[in-house]
Amino acid sequence: MRLVPIGTAKLPLRELLRGLVEQACALTRARYGALGVLDGERGGFRDFVHVGLSDEEVRRIGHPPEGRGLIGAVIREGRPIRVPEASRDARASGLPPHHPPVRSFLGVPLRIGDRVFGNFYLANKRGRDGFTKADERRVVELAEQAALAVGYAEHAELADERGHLLDAILRQAPDGILFFDAPDGDLVMANAAAARIFGRPVGHEPLSERPRLYGFRHPDGRGFRVEELPAWRALRGQTVVNEEFRIDRPDGSSVHCHVSATPVRADDDGALLGAAVVFQDVTAFRDLARLREEFAAVVAHDLRNPMATIHIEAERLLRRPTGSDGAVAVPRPSLERILRASTRLHDMVDDLLDVARIESGRIALDRAAVSLAVVLPPLVDQMQPTLGSHVVEVRVAADMPPVLIDRLRVEQVLANLIGNAAKYSPEGAPIRVSVEVHGDGATIAVRDEGVGIEPEEMRKLFDRFYQSKRAREMKSGLGLGLYIVKGLVEAHGGRITVESVPGRGSTFRVWLPTSVPVADTVPVGDSR
Repeated sequence: MRLVPIGTAKLPLRELLRGLVEQACALTRARYGALGVLDGERGGFRDFVHVGLSDEEVRRIGHPPEGRGLIGAVIREGRPIRVPEASRDARASGLPPHHPPVRSFLGVPLRIGDRVFGNFYLANKRGRDGFTKADERRVVELAEQAALAVGYAEHAELADERGHLLDAILRQAPDGILFFDAPDGDLVMANAAAARIFGRPVGHEPLSERPRLYGFRHPDGRGFRVEELPAWRALRGQTVVNEEFRIDRPDGSSVHCHVSATPVRADDDGALLGAAVVFQDVTAFRDLARLREEFAAVVAHDLRNPMATIHIEAERLLRRPTGSDGAVAVPRPSLERILRASTRLHDMVDDLLDVARIESGRIALDRAAVSLAVVLPPLVDQMQPTLGSHVVEVRVAADMPPVLIDRLRVEQVLANLIGNAAKYSPEGAPIRVSVEVHGDGATIAVRDEGVGIEPEEMRKLFDRFYQSKRAREMKSGLGLGLYIVKGLVEAHGGRITVESVPGRGSTFRVWLPTSVPVADTVPVGDSR
């Protein structure tokens, strides 16, 4: 689809970037935020947009950041950095005189492809808590839009075909983007993502007709009045952040969107040029919320079973005759049932706590140099009674150096993978565990000859609460095991991959570093 022609309307870059920073601050409740674009030739920032600092504060600081410290770490590492207390992070150092104190910090790189050309950062989330994983996801999405905008501006300076370049950039934008001219609200720009969300080409209908023609509804199904539309309100000076819409498509399907809108004004005189509106499809997030509700029901059901066992056994024991001292003779099978039920409860609670720690980035590791040749044999011996007739073969390369790990956490990872290999393999099928040197670390491979994993299930295998068809048939677990495994491996600075052929088995590979990852030892620098 070709984009609706832009005509003579212009979207000032700095105003657009400022609007994105304002949205980020509003969404995350940040005290202030900024977006910087690097000067590739002279170093430092060639452009810097900030929100939340007064003109007097900016004047007293005197100059934009120089790209060191935490901001520099975001650029060097090319990944988001989120810390609850900047002053305690090894990558931060003193701030310039007159700079407000920085407590919580969230930085996201601006990139096009593999090139990092700036960053987007927020500081001092209001309230006592720091920035969350959800905050990070929102800022990453806004950084993608900022990167597209800056990328367009950079390339437009080098090329005369501005219209074609803008077409290409906006066509790749993940969210639907519309721009309405002021004052009448004529549509002058729409990207392909908008048409995909609406389920139809985007036309030039008046704003007053759009609620009816495009199926705009409130989440509860009520229709929209034209004055409620984000574009209408933005053309009257309001900023709209993440209001939820339901869009009923012509084919009968519906999508749920978070819609944001902002007035776009000229840099020189502040004249209103129009309104930019962004539609983000959050249908998948709503599905996840539904999945969480289903998960809560599963947890409640699975918790109820062992609790009922303990309750029944306790009542049965209390009904038994007592001796003169009030003692009750307890049959061994009753104790065994109570122990199995309490162990199941303990394991479920541990899994739920681990999920909470992974989500909040609070997995604590007690690292030490450990030989995997020492770890694996006793772990397999300990697990053998639970593995049935499966024989576990262990092979560790002779030249394997120690790995710097939390032994208990890595044993938890391996116990899960070996247990899964036994669970989904026919009786007597061997399980092979091998350890080899791989780069600056060790790769542990767990191979089985089981049922394998279907291709459509591979991409969801490490998701929270996900259970394969086979696991659902076996009523096995809560769907948290591999999610926890992945979280523990990544907390070590490692990675996990899987290869599988249905009917012929699976191989899980865990790579762990032999030293602390570089990201944990970034030199101290200017926190700005």
